[in-house]
Amino acid sequence: NSMGLFAAIDFIPVSLVVLVFYTYPIIVAVIGTLTGNERFTWPRLLVLLLAFAGLGLALQVPAGGLDWRGVAYSAAAALGLAFVLLGSDRTMRGRDSVVVTFHMILGTAAAMTVVAAAFGPLVWPTDDIGWAALAASSALFGIATMSLFAAIPMIGALRAAVIDNSSPVWAILFAVLLLGETLSPIQGLGAALVVVAIIAMQFTGRARKAIGGQLPVMPTPEQ
Repeated sequence: NSMGLFAAIDFIPVSLVVLVFYTYPIIVAVIGTLTGNERFTWPRLLVLLLAFAGLGLALQVPAGGLDWRGVAYSAAAALGLAFVLLGSDRTMRGRDSVVVTFHMILGTAAAMTVVAAAFGPLVWPTDDIGWAALAASSALFGIATMSLFAAIPMIGALRAAVIDNSSPVWAILFAVLLLGETLSPIQGLGAALVVVAIIAMQFTGRARKAIGGQLPVMPTPEQ
């Protein structure tokens, strides 16, 4: 996932990398439907397309300059995360998400150590600001990962993916608040569409439960 994202940035604009990568909720929905883990509904498909359209507006992807290698790396990252979420949805049922995530990160750290050693020497920060940024990004990435995988057994892989789809929107808003960047009306509309899609996804799930007869049954007087 991470290697695909960082490799893609070398070939295509960051906004396009993010846009291709955040197709993974649609991949989760398709694979989940084929495997029987998710129930396909037209409202759910419309919600996913709405979120994707909102991302396209919010990120303002530039035209031209496409390199198939960047698109391929981004798509590989999206596929990787989709399979991780779907696998975690099954693996974490009835288990402590913290313990499962710990083992997953530990295994990934061991694999990445081998890969990093094979590709050349590591380059460490050279000043206090660099070390502070490295420490902060590591801590925040750990918190985000633990939170995401803790949410999967609670709300399912698809809803977790759709909510995570708001990450680029938050990045844009923090850039406005902390870095003084400006947000165009089109970007604001795109961000609003993503938020609406996330809220709508929760209602589609409630409707499915009601239709499926999974609501609590009131006891009879004899019971």
